[in-house]
Amino acid sequence: LSWHNNEEVTLPVTEELLACWAECSNLTNFQKINIPNVTEISSAWRNCEKLTSFPELEYPSVKRMWYTWQNCYALESWGDGTETDLSTATEFYYTWAFDTSLSSFPKIKLRDCQYLEGTWQQCTKLVEFPALEIPPSCYSLKTAWKNCVRLESFPRIDTSNVENMDETWFNCSNLTSFPTLVTSNVTRMSGTWRNCSLLPTVEFIDTSNCTFFGVLPSFGHVSR
Repeated sequence: LSWHNNEEVTLPVTEELLACWAECSNLTNFQKINIPNVTEISSAWRNCEKLTSFPELEYPSVKRMWYTWQNCYALESWGDGTETDLSTATEFYYTWAFDTSLSSFPKIKLRDCQYLEGTWQQCTKLVEFPALEIPPSCYSLKTAWKNCVRLESFPRIDTSNVENMDETWFNCSNLTSFPTLVTSNVTRMSGTWRNCSLLPTVEFIDTSNCTFFGVLPSFGHVSR
């Protein structure tokens, strides 16, 4: 099943696309739509279990992206491989979580993001992740890449304004290298790299504000 027979559709007035195509269990592909005024696309394609690809869209007004493509188990690609501008988006919550066929992810542009929580959790085929600029407005990466079990490496990211990194890379059991992180504002770091047994070391810069470590990884090297 495909949607709208290859015709590009403009939704000029609509501000919310909440669960519009959710649970369309036989939807295999989706055509490009123009959403110039849409501010929220939460759960829009959630549980589209047979959706294999998703086109490159423009998101000029979107702010909230909760569960948008969650549980799209057959989704192999998202976008066209070029950078996607998500500058206006502020809330990412389990946006692509449990998309277990997604083997790569394009670069995204962030500007107003407040949190990336559970965003790519359990994308079990992801081997690498593109360069990602974390804006100063982002305060939480909680469980963002949890259970990405094939992820082998991770790019350097700016975490200097992040406060919560609970279980961010929990059970990324194939990680073999990791960049130095600036953690001067982090207050929560529980289980951040738990079960990352192949990771030889992680270096933190300034953990003086961290009030909740939970269980620190045995490989962690802290530099104050």
